[in-house]
Amino acid sequence: MVPPTFFALRHAAFAAVATAANVATRYVSSTLYTGRCELYAAMAAGTLAGLIAKYVLALRFVFRERAA
Repeated sequence: MVPPTFFALRHAAFAAVATAANVATRYVSSTLYTGRCELYAAMAAGTLAGLIAKYVLALRFVFRERAA
């Protein structure tokens, strides 16, 4: 039997990866685009990247499924 702390640590690691993807994407986005809505574009791109990273990691390692 797998201890519950294993699952908590796994989710914490996935959250860290998603956060890193979010921050990195926001940085790249605000570097590439310096227009009127720079902040909003960076926030949207970062949020989307973080959500996709977390979804893929959870799908692959938590639910043991692969995207079709």
